[in-house]
Amino acid sequence: TLEGDLELNATGWTHIAQYYGDYYTADTDNWFVQIFEDPENGNGGYLLLDLLVDPANDDWRGTYTVLTDLSDAKGKFIAGDVDDEGYMLGCWYAELADGGIGGAMAPIVDGTITIREEGIKFVVEFDCMDDNGHKIAGTFACSGLEMYDSRN
Repeated sequence: TLEGDLELNATGWTHIAQYYGDYYTADTDNWFVQIFEDPENGNGGYLLLDLLVDPANDDWRGTYTVLTDLSDAKGKFIAGDVDDEGYMLGCWYAELADGGIGGAMAPIVDGTITIREEGIKFVVEFDCMDDNGHKIAGTFACSGLEMYDSRN
């Protein structure tokens, strides 16, 4: 877990976005986004985002809040949790070392994740909390949101 608040400047980090269709059967498009500080060596900061997007939108711009009810899932994110087998689900911040979790590991359970377009860049702003009340805030900017369909 985090031992205090975390302020991230993730500009220049690398991301992968995976599309899972209506994974939760909530009339949403489900996007799983991974943001890596150093993907080549598997070190540094790592963010996982599990976003439920309105399928009527052409992209994922907007502000996301934590999901509390699948009947109102559009524009929400899945809170971080661990399944029975120890796998991280939902939204998380973690520190990687040599490709594995090597430091802090904190589920994102509340707050907002905002995605906006700024010129030719997309900006993702985090104003979130972990399960111990520590703030996880910061910005990730990229020249485009590369996406692919994970169902294929």
